[in-house]
Amino acid sequence: MTAAHRCANRSADAGVSLFRNSGAIDQNCGIGAAVHVAIVGYGTIAKMHERIIRGMGAHISVVDPAPQIVPYENAPPIWPAIAEVPGSIRDSVDIWLICTPTQHHLATLREVLAHSPQARVFLEKPACSSWEIPELEILLSRYPQAKITLNDQYLHSRCVPFLASLCRKETTGLPDSIEVSFTKDRRSDMARGRFVDNDYGVLGYEWVHMLSVLSGVIPPEAMTNYLTEAPEASLFETAHADDGSLSAVQEFSRIGSTALSMYSSFFQDRSGRGRPSMLSKHWHPYEESVGRHRCISLTYGDKRFSAEFDPVTSVGRLRLPRNKHRVLVERGSSVVLDVVVFDSPLENSIRKSFGLLLGSQPVVPWMDPVKRIATLSQYLRGGYQSRSATLAGTDNSIHPTSILPASQ
Repeated sequence: MTAAHRCANRSADAGVSLFRNSGAIDQNCGIGAAVHVAIVGYGTIAKMHERIIRGMGAHISVVDPAPQIVPYENAPPIWPAIAEVPGSIRDSVDIWLICTPTQHHLATLREVLAHSPQARVFLEKPACSSWEIPELEILLSRYPQAKITLNDQYLHSRCVPFLASLCRKETTGLPDSIEVSFTKDRRSDMARGRFVDNDYGVLGYEWVHMLSVLSGVIPPEAMTNYLTEAPEASLFETAHADDGSLSAVQEFSRIGSTALSMYSSFFQDRSGRGRPSMLSKHWHPYEESVGRHRCISLTYGDKRFSAEFDPVTSVGRLRLPRNKHRVLVERGSSVVLDVVVFDSPLENSIRKSFGLLLGSQPVVPWMDPVKRIATLSQYLRGGYQSRSATLAGTDNSIHPTSILPASQ
């Protein structure tokens, strides 16, 4: 196995309007055509990966029993099953990329490792179904020569450490509160059978991303304590879809003296509500709602530091282009700083993960976030006492409330 992986140095514009990280987009970081990537499961997410991996210069093969593909020039070869991939081709695979539905992740990984005990595997999130986590850990222990990484794109976002650096520069001590909110109206997707998760519910869509963002603004030890604490340490409000699955969750907790609110819904569109921008040159009008809103905010007294992740929208039906994010610093009602950050977390994740998989050091997948959402989904299905029996709103979703008071 041969591959070159080179990380670009971090850099930023002299201006404050655009924060640019060359490592996120540098096409010279290609892994080279000598690297063979096999994609198992060729749906929407896999095709997003493919575009990035092709740009990195890799050779691609696909395994999918019923691929939905329009023939095009240089389309990858496709086999219906791993067992049907010719042995010589299977043995030439440097990285396996598993993009099957979550309920098939473990079985697919088991088959890959049976054929290739030293396989390098890039596994989509969440790693497996909630009840399969112990089995996954046993499987990994049986193949110590294999390397597995999880696609955790917001763990590699350049926007989050930039936000954290601003907080360190402008404040002292811990934030009074942290709010993380990732929402998307997924009803049209679910009606077409796409991205349906009856196991984790809403926690399986965005919550791992939310935990990754949170991990970038609090100390590692505090994050580990939070991820491993019992659900009873938090208060929750929930809403459910017609099939009984969790459609929205809001968690209220504390990390030391910091009040924490985590909120996600797949029945709510909160886009188009952002503060008008001072940087008009970066924005353009849009017609159809983007349906998504992803953000984190930290408060220190009268200062508020926030990051909104692509797609970023504001009032007046304006949005930023793809892979542009927004960082705001506010004091009271005044804007102190309004910055556009250019970054592709997904590309960062792929490049970082491929570098680890092709490198010489051991790789241990970060399982704590997956265990956290598994624990929460089981707990929230188990008849816990919600803060309120009836949730307001006709759209079957929670409307986020303020952070818990310090005395609670």
